[in-house]
Amino acid sequence: MRGLLAAALTFLIYLGVQAGWFHAVRIRRKLSVMLGLWAVGGALYAGFFALLPDDAAYLPRLLVAPSDALTWSSGLFVYWGLFSAYYQVFNMADNSVGVRSLIELTRGPGGGMTLMELKRVYPYDAMLGRRLERLVEAGFLERADDRYRCAPKGAAAARTMGTLKAFLRLGPGG
Repeated sequence: MRGLLAAALTFLIYLGVQAGWFHAVRIRRKLSVMLGLWAVGGALYAGFFALLPDDAAYLPRLLVAPSDALTWSSGLFVYWGLFSAYYQVFNMADNSVGVRSLIELTRGPGGGMTLMELKRVYPYDAMLGRRLERLVEAGFLERADDRYRCAPKGAAAARTMGTLKAFLRLGPGG
């Protein structure tokens, strides 16, 4: 239980710091910053774990883990799981075309919007340009003038994900 409590407390603080930082500073490499904050949170997790009472102090013997190492690693796993789940939601809110379309449609007139009306408020060129720039910043693409090409990191990711998509029969998608 101590590991779970330490993980929950650490993640709540992580969430507050990350949200505050992202409001105060324009962040370009979001995942790198988020992973860095998560890693720094590891020290906070260790502090909470050390400060919280041992499970045996308040739980029946049957519910106490057989070792502190198991309690420690279980809590750390939960902290990673909370971060991973949060990052999926964060990434969807930040990058999803579907989410952006839903937001624009709720802002539109009560009867909905045509595809042309939606394109005016959410132009495809702007969306694609933003995604390509993020891939350049992350080192997956290289840009020379107005031409993009895969960097070695991007080519490796494309091969890996292409194989996975083929194996799962996901189709071209995007």
